[in-house]
Amino acid sequence: MRNWGSWAPRTDRHTAITFAQNIKEKQRLNRRCAILERYISACESVGDTPRVLDVQRLHRIMFRGLVPSLPGAVGVFRGTKDSSVEFAERIVRNDGSLENVKEEDWCVLARDVPAEMDTFSEGLGNFWNDPDASAFLQRLAYLTHTFFHIHPFLDGNGHVWRAAVLILVRRAGLQPNPAWRIDQKNYGADMSFALQQYPHQPKVLEDLLKRLLLRDDQT
Repeated sequence: MRNWGSWAPRTDRHTAITFAQNIKEKQRLNRRCAILERYISACESVGDTPRVLDVQRLHRIMFRGLVPSLPGAVGVFRGTKDSSVEFAERIVRNDGSLENVKEEDWCVLARDVPAEMDTFSEGLGNFWNDPDASAFLQRLAYLTHTFFHIHPFLDGNGHVWRAAVLILVRRAGLQPNPAWRIDQKNYGADMSFALQQYPHQPKVLEDLLKRLLLRDDQT
């Protein structure tokens, strides 16, 4: 069985790296995630929640100094002109424990990522300005699928999105499930399947996000 995550295709080995590879780097990353979680949970009102429109800033907060072999990849979108990740393509390799899950999904081509993220940021902005809890899961499912399909960063996309989702939950005035952690996935093949079913069967992803992310009896 293979863990769910993104990889460089064979033609793109110069960016085939994983962030925070050794024990010390992983420990630093885990501490940063824990601090970020405490900061988010300490917000007493919707108005106190930190802005999440800048996912590049979230990426820098967590990964700065943890990618010595390619420091220019931190906080930088794939496809950014004249960057070390300008031509970095990515493939998501899925947990192979379910027969009906495709083994690999190509992410958005590097050259298209900056423009796709401009559009994505507009969607985040719309959510932020109108955090309607009654439509929370539908909107979150759309943003989740879009973010993972784009896979804007060379690595660390999951960490960034798990942090962003916690902020969006608080922004909508909801309470997150304590099992949802920034530094670790509480999902596997079920998430791969749900993402592949979207948008043809959006309820699969919506229901999964509700079960994983929210406390009971919300939305």
